[in-house]
Order: sequence, then structure tokens, then C-alpha cells
Amino acid sequence: MITLLLTFGMAGAATLEDAIRQAWKESPQLAGSHALTEAASADRWRRFLPHEPTFSYTKTDDGTAESFGLSLATSFPGKSFALYGLDREKAHAQAAEERARKIDLTRLLVQAFVDCAAAREGLRLQETTSNDLETLFRMLKALYETGHATQAEKIGAELQSRQAALDLLNATDKARVQCAKVKAYLPGEGDVALPEDLDPKFVSELGPETADQARTVAAYHVAEASLGTAYWSQMPDLTFSVTRNHYLYLPGSPSGTPNTQSVGVSLTFPILFLADEAQEAKRARGQARVDRDQAHLQKIAADSDQSEARAEYRRSRARLVELKAKDLPLGEALMESTQSAYRSGKLGYSELVLARKTLTDLRNQEIQLRVAIIGAHLRCLDTCDKETP
Repeated sequence: MITLLLTFGMAGAATLEDAIRQAWKESPQLAGSHALTEAASADRWRRFLPHEPTFSYTKTDDGTAESFGLSLATSFPGKSFALYGLDREKAHAQAAEERARKIDLTRLLVQAFVDCAAAREGLRLQETTSNDLETLFRMLKALYETGHATQAEKIGAELQSRQAALDLLNATDKARVQCAKVKAYLPGEGDVALPEDLDPKFVSELGPETADQARTVAAYHVAEASLGTAYWSQMPDLTFSVTRNHYLYLPGSPSGTPNTQSVGVSLTFPILFLADEAQEAKRARGQARVDRDQAHLQKIAADSDQSEARAEYRRSRARLVELKAKDLPLGEALMESTQSAYRSGKLGYSELVLARKTLTDLRNQEIQLRVAIIGAHLRCLDTCDKETP
């Protein structure tokens, strides 16, 4: 009997869900995404602030006058409001990206855990099968030596026992590799057991939108905003300047005063607008239309994937209930009755092999259904729970 020991979770985590919540708190990726979200939110208001001021100082070569100047550039009227809307959508997109990264991280951790747990379930099933076939081979070997079993039965049992031993080694290696990944992702203490489903309360913390849906919706709105600001973004900035001139020797300025001030406003006039800025605006609008249409198509695909996941979730749950209530008990009863009939000589060796395979397939199907339910739940999120009674 080969036993594989493994622990999962983080310190203080009682369940898989608790371990993942702790991983959310400690993830550098999510912390960085949150910082980007805060920065994107602050960027919206920067559109109404002027650019960095420019200070200047000049002095004539003969030392008779010096000037102190300050200039400040700000966006063209209307441009700030237009770009504010674009920055707002970008901030929403960054918030959506933060949620999407949280879902991606959750799927990664849950998938690693499920792979490990499924591999361990398969290992235990293979251990039972290997032991049963080894026992059967020894029994048939003894019966063959006493003339109560055929050589074909003994050889068949020996071949199946050898194959089961190889399958057990493969299952052991698979479980070791898969569970080592879980220990790297979720270090700590805890039991690895394959659940039938995830806690709906935990899934609801991820929201109703999948990662792909969140990203595509945000990309669509950003493209819409970019389409509306394509021409505004080409508008020039206004520059306000003030200069104080100080004359060191009288009579000083032409008016005779020692100090004068100059105030000015400058604007880049788009004389070549049709040849330069207009072309850039057309290019930006064209790209925005492409991005918007692409986001729309991706949203359709993401919605379709979520719908398929809901259907798979319902089918798998219904099949698992039926399997546990009817098929597995029938398979176990079939195995017990076939073994009894084989010992009494009423059934042959092939019927015994078929009954064992039927039961093994049903148990493997149970493992696969649990894996499918968890995977589908993470693809449809709490929309599955709302439709499932």
C-alpha cells in the first residue's frame, strides 16, 4: 500500500476558501493591481490641473536689465472635460482588471488544488484496484495449482495485476507532482480532499462577471470614450505667461520706471490641421472603432462561455446526484454478486473482470464529475448559484 501525505493551506486557514482569501491578501500581483486602480482613479482629476510651471530668468549682457518670468500651460477649454471622461473609463477598466486578476488567481489556485485532490482520489482508487487484483491473482494461482482454475484465468489475472501495479506507480507520480504544486502555491497546513463543489458564499465574492467579461466590457467602454475624444485630444494647449522686468540703471524703461510687467497668452494655431492633427484624429477614431468591435465580439464569446459553463454545471450536478444515488450502489451490488457467482462457478472470469471494470469506471466518473463541477462553477461564478435550486 502506497500512501501519499500532503498538506495545503496557509497558517490559520481552515478550508480551501479560507486559504485562497489569505492568498488574496498576500498576493503581490493583487496589491500592485490595487495600487494601479487607485492611481487611475486619481488621474481623472489631473486633467483639470495645469502643467508644471516654467520659471525663467534673463539678464542683458550689459547688465542694465534683468527679467523674472513664469509661464503656465493648461488644456484648451473643453479638452479637459472630454479627456476626463476617457480617464474615467480607463479607471473603470483598471478596476475591472483588478477583479479579473483576482478571478484568474483564484482559478489558478483552485485548479492546482483540484488537480492534486483528484490525483489523490485516483491514487486511492488505484491502490484498491491493485490490491484487489493482487489478491485475485493469488487466489487463482492457488486454485490453478489444485486444478480448480484454468491456466488462462491465472495468466489473465497475473497480467492485470502487473498492469495495475504499473498504473499505481503512474498514479503515485502524478499525485506527487500535482500536490507539490499546491504546496508551492498554498504553503501551510491542511487536508487535501476533493469537494463536490465550492462554497457559494465564497464564489459570490468574485462577482457575477468572469475575468473575460470584465475585461471586454471595460475595453468596449474605453473604445467608446476614445472615439468621442479623438478630435479633442488634438486640440492645442493654452500658455499663460507673466514676466517682471527690472532695470538696474535709470532712466530704466522707455516710460522711465525701474520695473515693468509683461502678461501674455499663447496658443498653437492649427494652421496645418487638415494635414496633421486631422489625420491623427482620423487614425485614432479608426483604431477606436476597431477596438470597440473587437471588444464586442470578445464579449459575445465570453457570454457564450459562461452560458456553456452554467449548462455544464447543471448537468454535472444532476449526474453526480444520480451516480451516487443509483449507479454506484448498483455497481457495488453487481461486483458483490458477480464475485459470489464466480466463486460458486455460476459465472466465468470474464464476467468478473467486466463487473470490476464497471465499478472502477463509475468511481472514476465520480471524481471527474466533481472536478467538472468546480471548474464550471469558476467559469459561471454566482450566476450558477442563482439558477441552481
